[in-house]
Amino acid sequence: MKIGRFLLYVSVSVLMPLMFQGCAEPEEMIVVGDVVVDTDMAQLCKGETQQLTATVYPEDVAGKVDVEWFSSDESVATVSPDGLVTAIASGRAFVTAGAGNEFATVIVDVRVADSLAITEEYVTLEVGEDISLTLETVPATGVEGIVWSSSDESVATVTQDGAVSSVGKGIAVVRISVDGLSDSCEVYVVGEPEVGDFYYSDGTYSGELFSKKDAIGVVFWVGDPTADDPTLRRDFPGCTHGLVVSLIEEASTWQSNYRSFNSTVGEWVSENAPEYMSPTTGVELEDNLNKIVGYNNTQAIKAFNSDYDNIGYKVDMVKRLQFFLGNKEFAAPEGTSGWYVPSAKELTLMIVGDMEGNINGLYTNDLPVRDILNESFSQLILADQFSPELYWCSSEYDAQNAFCVGFYNGLVAYNTKGAMNCMLRYVLAF
Repeated sequence: MKIGRFLLYVSVSVLMPLMFQGCAEPEEMIVVGDVVVDTDMAQLCKGETQQLTATVYPEDVAGKVDVEWFSSDESVATVSPDGLVTAIASGRAFVTAGAGNEFATVIVDVRVADSLAITEEYVTLEVGEDISLTLETVPATGVEGIVWSSSDESVATVTQDGAVSSVGKGIAVVRISVDGLSDSCEVYVVGEPEVGDFYYSDGTYSGELFSKKDAIGVVFWVGDPTADDPTLRRDFPGCTHGLVVSLIEEASTWQSNYRSFNSTVGEWVSENAPEYMSPTTGVELEDNLNKIVGYNNTQAIKAFNSDYDNIGYKVDMVKRLQFFLGNKEFAAPEGTSGWYVPSAKELTLMIVGDMEGNINGLYTNDLPVRDILNESFSQLILADQFSPELYWCSSEYDAQNAFCVGFYNGLVAYNTKGAMNCMLRYVLAF
């Protein structure tokens, strides 16, 4: 009996735990279907951060697994355990989010800057002049490794902090670059003016065409035009550098109603506008025919045209000048004389240059300055090359005739004021 009770007790005590163990629930198996990050690519500047968010699918397991983050190159970008990416240095890294056996990768490109720019589009310097260019970056500070360079160090040099020094006449392009970003500034270096130089709307000039400036004329003579012209010297004493010819030309008469007027403009000027020299000239060496007096002549003729009594006898070419002056495309810069009709002497400077002796009766096929100017005109879309024609000037001969110059043979002669076979160019002093 005792033995039987003991065996029964032992059997029950052994079997009961086994029975309960067989009824326990098995552990839940978690299967991740996919991991998705909220972006495929991140573009950052050095020092910037970006929060990445990873989503685990299916949704019912999202809160039951941990997402792990790691970077392929922590020298470029690091990532925190919660997905915050920090840009360290320029380059590319792959940041990966993993959960279970699933992974998602984000391309992280790190740049030293978002943007890089030189504030000045172009600068104009005289030989020997220096300037510091202004650099703008995003971010504004901390951008390292910017390289400055010059396309032509015989024209301009640049230091690695943007200080430009002009060396010789011409154009150089100063460029900055870093990490695939770049910008540039054209540096125009000018010296003393030369015949054939392009003359710009800002009052500068250059032998090489500056694409970012608006050319309004070409230099045809270098010297002091105020020396012969007291009116120009009085009105614009600083215009002592040279003369510029306009890019376009037109046909005109000198004074279409000259027969009815039956007098010289010069006579009217002497009587009514004595502040000007008479535009009428003789043909001797000492006469104004051989002087740079186009500005004076034009102002005198303007005074004649503005008198109401002369309304039917206006000088046509100066009337046309008024229309040209209204063309903003060729507006003369501040500090210049403004456009005017050249004198006979100025026209000869335009084709043969300085010459000794009397220009009266000049006749030559050797027209070197004309050829230089035509070459400059050929580089400009809006420019007319000189026509093989006669050109009017502001120099008057008598009641019926005014002087003109042949741009095909250099001939200085006079023509009837009503002749329609003459062309017209304007000039300015600077």
